[in-house]
Amino acid sequence: MKESDYDYYVHWEKFDRRLDCWISHENLRLLNNEPNDEYPIIKNTEDNYDSDHEHAGIDKEYLREHEENTKLKTINQIKFGKYLIDTWYFSPYPKEYQNIDILYICEFCLSFFKENVELVRHTEICEIRHPPGNEIYRNEKISIFEIDGNYFRIYCENLCFLSKLFLDHKTLKHRVNLFLFYVITEFDEYGYHITGYFSKEKYSKNNVSCILTLPQHQKKGYGKFLINFSYFLSQTEKRTGTPERPLSDLGAASYMAYWYETLLKVLINYEKLSIQELSEITSIETYDIVACLEEKEIIKSMANGETVYYINPKHMKFILEKLKHKNSDLCRNKLHWVSYDYYLALYE
Repeated sequence: MKESDYDYYVHWEKFDRRLDCWISHENLRLLNNEPNDEYPIIKNTEDNYDSDHEHAGIDKEYLREHEENTKLKTINQIKFGKYLIDTWYFSPYPKEYQNIDILYICEFCLSFFKENVELVRHTEICEIRHPPGNEIYRNEKISIFEIDGNYFRIYCENLCFLSKLFLDHKTLKHRVNLFLFYVITEFDEYGYHITGYFSKEKYSKNNVSCILTLPQHQKKGYGKFLINFSYFLSQTEKRTGTPERPLSDLGAASYMAYWYETLLKVLINYEKLSIQELSEITSIETYDIVACLEEKEIIKSMANGETVYYINPKHMKFILEKLKHKNSDLCRNKLHWVSYDYYLALYE
């Protein structure tokens, strides 16, 4: 075969792997491999990652093996409901569903097919119109379902396969029966359409293990809503929570934005408040509070050794603008939920 008969997989240096793509030979241009003398070459001498870095807490050997095994996207797009979506990363669907251009997925039961005709045939007999499990929250056109991976294994495994297409370092090595899944949907006369979800491990102090807003529903506020809801459940349980590390670049930015807004809304109403009291009010872990306030330069150390909150005009302008908008707080009387009984572990 000639070179022109091949497609080429391209990774852009210094950019996230979600931008990787296949291109034809005619779109390739050979460049000189010599480095450009105009720009210095910077070498990393050591890996100093903080706890929120995308690779923090991941064993280097595992990371190397993971990146090697997931180097290539083997599914280019998915057909999901009325959307045709470009994928970002490799997902370990069964072997017979790899190396295809489009994977066809039922948006209600998450069954997947290689051909559109199979999906069409499936939709004619599929009676499912909402996620399994319990509907625990409904407000206007949004519903949230709690799904126990122990009772709905196939659905939860398919949800993990789907989310892995858009999350780089999500691992599927743990059994889904160890997790609870909270799926957010938009509902209309046709059914309940998935927009995103988060999961949490049943026996962990973390209130989120994995979180995703599907690409076609991003920029609608669902990511913030899911983060808010995870802390809403933590407040109901009267405990603090934090997301499992590592966080992706998008996840870290979303959490920092949520913490910043939530903490400012509380701080402007108090003249004196300790970090511990702030944690009890918001259910945000103390180390996340400190990290956020330091990042935003809200904590200041005085000459006498005391630490104070300093909310400058920029912070005030930000929070006053947020308070002008429609109240996005969750309604407690719309939540119908009982927290997981951790003693059930003996029987699962």
